Amino acid sequence: MPSLGIIVNPDSGKDIRRVVSDAFVFSNEQKLNIIERLIISTCAFGVDSIWIMPDRYGFGEKAINNLCRREDVKRACKIIDMPFEMDERDTQRATEFLVTKEVDCIVVLGGDGTTRLVSKYNRNEIPIMPISSGTNNVVPEIIEGTSAGVVVAFISSQKKERIHNYCRQHKYFEVEINDVETDIALVDVAFVEENFIGSKAVWNPEKITLLYVTRAYPGSLGLSSIIGVRKIVDPWSEFAEKAEIGSKNGEKAFSMILPGMVSEFSVKNLTTVFPNQTEYISKEKKYTISLDGEKQIIVGDSDTVKITLCLDGPWFVNNHKVLEQCVKDGFFINKTIIK
Repeated sequence: MPSLGIIVNPDSGKDIRRVVSDAFVFSNEQKLNIIERLIISTCAFGVDSIWIMPDRYGFGEKAINNLCRREDVKRACKIIDMPFEMDERDTQRATEFLVTKEVDCIVVLGGDGTTRLVSKYNRNEIPIMPISSGTNNVVPEIIEGTSAGVVVAFISSQKKERIHNYCRQHKYFEVEINDVETDIALVDVAFVEENFIGSKAVWNPEKITLLYVTRAYPGSLGLSSIIGVRKIVDPWSEFAEKAEIGSKNGEKAFSMILPGMVSEFSVKNLTTVFPNQTEYISKEKKYTISLDGEKQIIVGDSDTVKITLCLDGPWFVNNHKVLEQCVKDGFFINKTIIK
């Protein structure tokens, strides 16, 4: 039975970066429209079990109600029966539920932060399709909802071959505090000279002192572009980069960490990090660690941070390859489309 899970972050695309930069608001109405198009498409191509995470906006309920005339949608769509706290625990519970259900694919609407959480709690090689609807969208891709549904339907039909043939495994950083596994980051780990979490989003470039990136490109908005304007790091390469930020005698260059904001950074000691190479960091004062652009961990002056580059990360659907394979396999031909 082809199945999928849908996790939508109602808060993505709305944080403080709309106040301090020219980032636009990604409305919940836009997200709902994407979900509805995706559901219509997946059901038309034979997916008959769709689990949707509950949330305070009610994406799942509204999508089902808006599509109530479609019998295939009413049969397929179900809201996950779980309490929701309106925070990151909802994503954790929903992901863990979908893992137990062994769904064929998990669709994520959010930014890098939401994708990181789903990846953290999905260690069972279930393919993830992250759809861009946040602020920092280095990992999530822009794909039209109907097309996304086709991709998901095809992936769901490829039981054994789907991972290695149609997905790519993303590297990540494992972060440990005092030898206790604490969290992961898919794109970047930044050390920030602030002793509080606050609004989470890192928007003041003057506070960043040390940066690790798994991937970097000058056109990717976010902290990784600080290194990306100096060295391009391919997402699928088997290495990462790190650099000291803000040093007075470092090389200065401009990068784009927020929409409409061009900032000058000083970078020193740009160094390659290899898999399973352990990095130990300790400082003499309290600070925070940002994971994929959001402050997550407060570190004390007596704590030791360990960072390790790992290659056995989440599997992300290769949308372009899947759509091309659909044509090669005749996936669109002689199909009985359910209406």
